[in-house]
Amino acid sequence: MKPDFPTILLIAGNGQNSGKTTLVCSIISHFAEKQPLIAVKVSPHFHKLTEQAHILEKTDNYILVEEFNTDRSKDSSLMLQAGAQRVFFLLAGDDDLPGAFSRIMEFAGDNQPVICESGGLINVLNPGLFLFVHNVQKEIPANGKNKRTRLPDRIIRNDSTSFSFNINDLVFQQNHGWKISE
Repeated sequence: MKPDFPTILLIAGNGQNSGKTTLVCSIISHFAEKQPLIAVKVSPHFHKLTEQAHILEKTDNYILVEEFNTDRSKDSSLMLQAGAQRVFFLLAGDDDLPGAFSRIMEFAGDNQPVICESGGLINVLNPGLFLFVHNVQKEIPANGKNKRTRLPDRIIRNDSTSFSFNINDLVFQQNHGWKISE
């Protein structure tokens, strides 16, 4: 049984350059003045980290970094530039996500809204809201190893100029989490 995290808005997509980070940053910008947000970028691929990376925790299975640099074009830097209160970058394989993500939630705190860009987390937890960005110029990959255990609450089409989603429809309610107003 996967744990429920109503305070998490989870965004996945059909591969690299599908528009996930652009949507995440738009949502952060929309909410930043009204509601402090925590942003999380999860990567299953281990990248070389710079000397400036603020590593919070490094194990044999994952690396957890807090982003402080706002002058780069990395996804986590863009989230900070968009107005996120704190940004975490997690490098972890699918098998190590449950333990590694629980560490992030310890840093984030209870009832804090979290927006997370990750393809694998949907198999680990039940977010308050799960959005899937579909870049219409790419095929949605067959489920294969990325089989999702829950369908998205909304599939958002991205035609590289706009999204088929109105950010104004997103609502975060303290003690209730993320919802889409209809």
